[in-house]
Amino acid sequence: MRIVRNGYKFLFLFAAFVVLGIGTTLLGEVPSLAVAAAWIGVAVTPLVVVVAIRVFRVPEEDIVSPRPLWRMTGRPTAGFVLGSVLALNIIATVWIEIYGRTIGASDYSTIDGPGGLPVLIVDLLVSAVIAVLYFRSSIRLNREGSPAAGAAPVG
Repeated sequence: MRIVRNGYKFLFLFAAFVVLGIGTTLLGEVPSLAVAAAWIGVAVTPLVVVVAIRVFRVPEEDIVSPRPLWRMTGRPTAGFVLGSVLALNIIATVWIEIYGRTIGASDYSTIDGPGGLPVLIVDLLVSAVIAVLYFRSSIRLNREGSPAAGAAPVG
């Protein structure tokens, strides 16, 4: 299965994050499962990213053969945007954790939530790894030509 249309890509991601959000929220309401819910949230995000990478295609890509493992997006710009969004999210999270407490914005603190500091650190590391992979993929796509050199357009 390959998803080429942007609307279907959006629906896939929306559904994945709604299911993840509802699932972790419901589990988080049960005190004995709150930490498990936090770890599930950290573990499922890379799974959603991997599925999206393998399934999403741009119209110019070959939809039959598998995408090379290094390739995260169909076009370099998409990888730079996604990597930048993840990097900004990391910066904002660290900023809020460090400076949010001094200005009374502790409601946004992740450290005080389920799982605490270990979940926050793993979440930031996972986001950093995914961001680096998006940047590396886009740099390589820029070098080799984008979106899919030599592939026949679909449709």
